[in-house]
Amino acid sequence: ISCKSFNYSDGVTDFLMDEGEAKQAIIKRSTDIFLLADQSKINTIAFFKICDAEQIDYLITDRSQEHTHEQSECLKQYKESGVHVIVAK
Repeated sequence: ISCKSFNYSDGVTDFLMDEGEAKQAIIKRSTDIFLLADQSKINTIAFFKICDAEQIDYLITDRSQEHTHEQSECLKQYKESGVHVIVAK
């Protein structure tokens, strides 16, 4: 799935409820959850909660520039919880 924002304490969020609800339905029917989000989405929050951080199995993001301290800490929390974090270069 994709999202507009994610952080560890609030989980994965989006701006639009209908898109968020569709993503929740996808998650319910899936065995592995892949989150694809570019660097600008790391450690941010939006209106509608899609799922908790612990529901993500794989987090795929980029590093178009150096991660901020807050972004690095967010990714570290995901890793420490067992999420496979992949940073594309």
